[in-house]
Amino acid sequence: MDRKPNPYAPPATSEPAPPTPPPPGYTPTGARVCPFCGTAAPEASCPSCGRDPTAPRTLCPRCKHMTPIAEPACCHCGERRTSELRWKIPVIIALFVVAIVLSIVLRLF
Repeated sequence: MDRKPNPYAPPATSEPAPPTPPPPGYTPTGARVCPFCGTAAPEASCPSCGRDPTAPRTLCPRCKHMTPIAEPACCHCGERRTSELRWKIPVIIALFVVAIVLSIVLRLF
């Protein structure tokens, strides 16, 4: 049986492959970096700021730094976050009230 070279195999070179960069959120030594303060946080909580580096987070619209979702204000600039549903819930309730009133008025005529 005739063996053909694998067309998907990388070409054989004498140069070593370049080192792969660490994944985002890790230092070159492999330690986890806290997204909130930027220090190395190898444990479940950051030794510098005390926050969980794996906690859900969002970008602050004012200072563009990462801030925990669980905190009501940005940990860097103090900007208070507003809910995305702040104006949507009253509008939905008002639409339901208008629909109910309109259906009652149309039944009377």
